[in-house]
Amino acid sequence: MEDRWETPDRESRDPEVLRDILHPAVDLAIWNRTAPTALLAELRELDLASVENLRLAAPAQALADLLSDAMRTAGYPDMPALRAHVLEAAGHLLEVSGATGVALRLECIDDNACRLFHADYVTLRGLATYIGPGTQWIHAAARNDPAPEDIHSLEPFAFALLKGRLWAENPSILHRSPPIADTGQQRLLLVIDAVEDPVTTPVSQ
Repeated sequence: MEDRWETPDRESRDPEVLRDILHPAVDLAIWNRTAPTALLAELRELDLASVENLRLAAPAQALADLLSDAMRTAGYPDMPALRAHVLEAAGHLLEVSGATGVALRLECIDDNACRLFHADYVTLRGLATYIGPGTQWIHAAARNDPAPEDIHSLEPFAFALLKGRLWAENPSILHRSPPIADTGQQRLLLVIDAVEDPVTTPVSQ
């Protein structure tokens, strides 16, 4: 019988897969969720050039209201489906981690951003891509000379939990932004970190 924990990455269309990140052998858990029709319609109408990067730190109980305020400040039109999708992801991260709050970013990217495979200096990070190519990841053993088949990409709208270096000193999964400089492509990326006792800071920049 195949060992369920044979590899450090887990992937499913069932959100329960996110709880697998709690297992010591797992460093990446991917929930391949779908986008509702309303969200697809909102994203088709969104002009990334008209919105600013959004940064927000909030306790769990204040997140919904603060996210709405921060999206307005950043220039987003009313996008209830996107807001609900983001809050759903944050809720799963909070439930799995047991954290009291989150640090959240919604970023517009048109360059190579974090182009090297790496692990972040956080405890637990959630990633989802709403527009453009998804975040790429590899097994750490392949980091020095990865072959094309070693490089995996998250599906659009998938929500992934990755252990950072504050949880696992040397995580077995590394990730990067896909190289899109000079391609004309753009990305809308959601980043959520689990934090304790966050200082509330609704900011767009």
